[in-house]
Amino acid sequence: MIELMNASLTREGRPVLSPMNMQLAAGQHLAVLGPNGAGKSSLLRLLSGDHACSGGWVSVFGDNPAKMSLREKALRIAMLGQKPDLRFPFKVEEIVALGRYPFAESPRRTNSIVLEVIEALELDLLIGRSILSLSGGEQQRVHLAKTLVQVWDLQQPGLLLLDEPFAALDIAHQVSARRLLEEMRSRLPMTVISVVHDLHGATADFDQVLMISKQGQQIGFGSPLEMLTEEQLSRIYGVGVRTLYFEDGQVAGHSANSS
Repeated sequence: MIELMNASLTREGRPVLSPMNMQLAAGQHLAVLGPNGAGKSSLLRLLSGDHACSGGWVSVFGDNPAKMSLREKALRIAMLGQKPDLRFPFKVEEIVALGRYPFAESPRRTNSIVLEVIEALELDLLIGRSILSLSGGEQQRVHLAKTLVQVWDLQQPGLLLLDEPFAALDIAHQVSARRLLEEMRSRLPMTVISVVHDLHGATADFDQVLMISKQGQQIGFGSPLEMLTEEQLSRIYGVGVRTLYFEDGQVAGHSANSS
């Protein structure tokens, strides 16, 4: 279970996140929603242990991530940041293999897992190419692959943190990446927390939703149907939001009023 108990964060004397409370069951996929600057990325850093709570506490499967050793965190928590940045011409397969660095395994085992993830994310045609030669969407998939190799063969409960993982991907690659995550969740003891801006994706793909306001306050935590109402969305984004439906009554998406 992933727990926040009155967890807050202050950075350089500025409050970033007000006290938050949440209990996420192991194996679930949580969407974190909120406007720009709400503190969503900072929340992921609390959960990864990169930041320590200013108040309250965070528990990841019974442990405080801020007190884990670097190797222990690497073996149990994988995180894709919002803007991964590499300025050196590493090859695609070299970058993906960085995700296996903490593991005590044979080079053969590492290469096998790296190739499996590369193929799963349809990156095999990019093998041998420099990361600097790739498009933004291709680079995003490479960094996603580097993150996924950390949890590809989890043997104990692990946490995957994704900060806008599909932002630069075209529709086809978004679909394939979402399917891959669901396949991994079905076979691994893995809990996933994703920062997203795609409201339809949050409705269709997630078990729970955490909503954060511009001021870093928790607005709500619950199922997508409970959280993604016109009233709640209009409240946190500051614009009128209308829910769109298919003929069968299923949610098709959301539209913001321009006036």
